Amino acid sequence: MKLLTIFLRIHCRIQISTFLTLLFSTVLLTKSLFSQNEYKGYRLALFDFSIIKVKNESVLLKCKVANTGVYESGVKNQSNPTIIELDSTNLPPVLWGHEEAIANAAINSNPRLKPGEISKYIWLQVEPNAPGPTVINSDFEGCSDLVIDTAFLTKFTERNLNLSVIISNQGNVPMLISGKKDKLGINGYFVSGNKLSRGAILAGKHFVAKDKESITGWLEPGERVLTSIQLDLQNRSIYSPNIYLELIAPPTQIECEVSNNYFFLPFQF
Repeated sequence: MKLLTIFLRIHCRIQISTFLTLLFSTVLLTKSLFSQNEYKGYRLALFDFSIIKVKNESVLLKCKVANTGVYESGVKNQSNPTIIELDSTNLPPVLWGHEEAIANAAINSNPRLKPGEISKYIWLQVEPNAPGPTVINSDFEGCSDLVIDTAFLTKFTERNLNLSVIISNQGNVPMLISGKKDKLGINGYFVSGNKLSRGAILAGKHFVAKDKESITGWLEPGERVLTSIQLDLQNRSIYSPNIYLELIAPPTQIECEVSNNYFFLPFQF
């Protein structure tokens, strides 16, 4: 009986010791993982954007900045790089796809802010880089592919209606959408069904405007551009109430597919 009691005491001590060792190891491992994931550098958040001026592929941008890091920003000899966060929900459409250029402008400005401090409006000079012509060799198969993602009504009067149109490049090559001569066009028709037929009524045209709708004039793969078109209601017919939009790519640009350059919008007057 005494031998059994001694064995149980020793066994319990071993179990408790093993448990404490495992618990201590788990605490150290958790602390180590937390330390690895914890951010200890410089970080700025940009928000409340508005464009002051667009000229010569350069944008003067106004925004506010918050220091969301753990150190004071804007000091000399920073030990770590600065992470830039952007409020993409408030980003003007003309700056879609130019987030990296905005981040570079913010890093160059680097306002002096204490952790948690929010600045007044600051001005950033954003310099997006145009991709330039793409050289395609025999070993590379590439092309642009423009698609209308969506279109929605923004203004309606007795004489006209305005539509906002979002276009994306689903190809793997940039497309020139607003150059000196080459411009991406949109035709708007009133149709009876959901296709472009002989009875379609041409109601409006629009060409993508550089500076106002596109800074560089190029649409990179995966990027979007917001444009608009105004349709004249004077020649509309009760037999052709629906709206049909057609993209007209510049003649010097190559598209992978042209059968998806259309967008149908059912409409009732």
